Amino acid sequence: MSFLYNTGARVQEACDIHVGDVHLEQPFSACITGKGRKTRIVPLWAETAELLKDYTYERRIIDESSARVFVNARGEPLTRFGINYIFKTRTAKASQYCPSLSGRNISPHVIRHTTAMHLLQSGVDLFVIQSWLGHVNLSTTHGYVEIDLEMKHKALSACAPMDGTDDQLRTLINKNKDVISWLESLGKRPPLC
Repeated sequence: MSFLYNTGARVQEACDIHVGDVHLEQPFSACITGKGRKTRIVPLWAETAELLKDYTYERRIIDESSARVFVNARGEPLTRFGINYIFKTRTAKASQYCPSLSGRNISPHVIRHTTAMHLLQSGVDLFVIQSWLGHVNLSTTHGYVEIDLEMKHKALSACAPMDGTDDQLRTLINKNKDVISWLESLGKRPPLC
């Protein structure tokens, strides 16, 4: 799950990762093979690299570059269905502690979208996100901008606008007279340069 969130990898891309595809020394990274056999290098957080290092060491495959990183309980490579099963069981378990997860379909693809949205909300350029996720067309990545703007619009419309006659506005101004005076004084000063 950490690998999927960190990389924004498609579920099949995670299934196909080999030990030789992850660089667990600084600079930490993963070489992901995506659609059309195109590869991309994605940085890994130190925490993700440490988890992968511990996991591959525990499985005694840390030096076996051709070994699959993610396997099931029988030691066979995980499939998309296996990863989806892990997500369902972990979400069900987590919903005991976080009731808002109950009944929600948290899938690897939801994590991929979450990665994209968090990158966008952190101010990462769309071209970087496109490369990070392995999108061929920028229009695919641009959809996240529209989703983000829609979310912001919903948040804005949920807030009641304050007008000049509103008691809340007067209270706010009275509580912050010193700040307002200071801001007004800035406009009266000559420029510093």
